[in-house]
Amino acid sequence: MKKLNEIIKNYKTTILSSFKEDALVSVESNGIPYSKQENWKYTNLKKFISEDFNFLKKPKSFSSSTDETLFKDHHQIVFEDGHLNPNKTKLPAGCSLKEQSIESQESNISKNFPQDKLDFFEGISRLVNNNLYSIEVDKKAIIDNSPIIIHHTYSPQSEGSWVQPIINIECGAFSQSTFVEIYHGKENQIPSFTNASTSFVINENAIVEHVKVQIEDTQSIHISKVRAKVLRDATFHSFTLSLGSLVARQNILVDIDGENSNSHIHGFFGARGNQHHDIFSHINHHVGHNESHQLVKGILDDEARGVFTGKIMIHRDAQLVDSTQLNKNILLGPKSHMDTRPQLEVYADDVKCAHGATIGQIDPEEIFYLQSRGIKLHEAQKMLCHAFAFDTLEKIKSETVRESLAELLYEKFEKYALEHFGEGKE
Repeated sequence: MKKLNEIIKNYKTTILSSFKEDALVSVESNGIPYSKQENWKYTNLKKFISEDFNFLKKPKSFSSSTDETLFKDHHQIVFEDGHLNPNKTKLPAGCSLKEQSIESQESNISKNFPQDKLDFFEGISRLVNNNLYSIEVDKKAIIDNSPIIIHHTYSPQSEGSWVQPIINIECGAFSQSTFVEIYHGKENQIPSFTNASTSFVINENAIVEHVKVQIEDTQSIHISKVRAKVLRDATFHSFTLSLGSLVARQNILVDIDGENSNSHIHGFFGARGNQHHDIFSHINHHVGHNESHQLVKGILDDEARGVFTGKIMIHRDAQLVDSTQLNKNILLGPKSHMDTRPQLEVYADDVKCAHGATIGQIDPEEIFYLQSRGIKLHEAQKMLCHAFAFDTLEKIKSETVRESLAELLYEKFEKYALEHFGEGKE
């Protein structure tokens, strides 16, 4: 393992491209995020991440396995410890996958997704990684009826190490595709650290759905960034389900660069015990005549903590934009805590925008209504929590994916988080 200052020192003595120089500046100037940095005000990662870094090399053989009961018989891409397992990867016609050097893609990455100088994790991922994975959906390819499942799995060697996959997906004009990205879990004695990046370029008239599922083990640290560039007449559906990890931070950044486009950025997080879940989204309307809509909900039990920061920015001259954002949260435990910061910046004068947030407990009047119909207290509480969560799952366009995630939500969260409801009461 190496200390962060050793990594910086080693790279400073190496001749780097301008791309990696920018990443080095970001790593050196920011350091591991803590609460005095504005974008990390409620998530102090210095409490959870040490200065010891271990980055895994590509293994000679693969040992992990995917959950055979989860999205079986679908097209799939399998990663182990951030590296592609080609033996378990099967793609549909109209879709291709390449492993490429970062140097060969520098200009393309910088053009579509410039380095965020304030993001330590993006910086260290770009600095340390030499390769990335490019997925291309052909022009006019229609593969949305058969979702492509991207499995992220972990071997025993990942304990105490950083796993940093970089995936760039380009969807050709007039194409239709659905991607489901799953971060699996395994109980580790020593926590692993996921620092993942998935980027989309959605070309003219393309329709893309991206569903991200985070169910990693309860000792791990999960940091991820989903970025999308949405062009003219394109549609982007994004859904994030976050249930696992001790600490999880989901960054969702959408640049709307085309007129007549639609972006839907939804999600749900459920946390119990002492889990800490943080969703950070930034939606940029660079041009006008388009829409974006966001609904994020959370349920917190026990001593869990949740954070939502959502910013919508309407840039100058981006007229006739319709944008909405809503964050709703339920606190089940007496010590559960939620911080929410919906933000709206508008520099155009002909727009339709709204945002809001709520934090509360289960409505006692709704409980009373169900009890008056003969439903026991604990059953009424569970029904209301399930309905609250499922409202977000209905935003998923793929029926197959929606049904599978409803089962997953019950198995990974509802069954445990709500089991103490109504104990000793009728």
